[in-house]
Amino acid sequence: MDEREELIQELDQSRGVLLELLAGIPSDSEIYSGWTLRQFYAHLTGWDAVVTTSLREHAAGRMPAAPVVNGIDAYNAESIHTRETLDDDRIVNEWKLAREEFKAAIRDFPPERLNVPLLFPWDAPAVCGSWWKFS
Repeated sequence: MDEREELIQELDQSRGVLLELLAGIPSDSEIYSGWTLRQFYAHLTGWDAVVTTSLREHAAGRMPAAPVVNGIDAYNAESIHTRETLDDDRIVNEWKLAREEFKAAIRDFPPERLNVPLLFPWDAPAVCGSWWKFS
């Protein structure tokens, strides 16, 4: 199995654990200081989406745009704000779809670019092969 598929398996395993932990918690419950479960889903959706875009741009040999130019807190707030009018099912479905798109970007990622430096959206340089182990 190649490194990309190993990562996808790790992502699926960690997502399974997260789903188990969150099962049955009301969406308006505060699960982290100042964050409800709904906001947490919106936060994760936003980050999966922006990392997917960065990976696709990097795979094509282009420099990804810097969507986090105003800082991580501002990006988190925007990710939550853009989804706050969605109903609970829609937020969870977007979260799941964003993860599937993220995994597709990993599957499509050219192996020869795994060790080419990339500036990730949160303004941290890394190479994909090493970053994937810490995501």
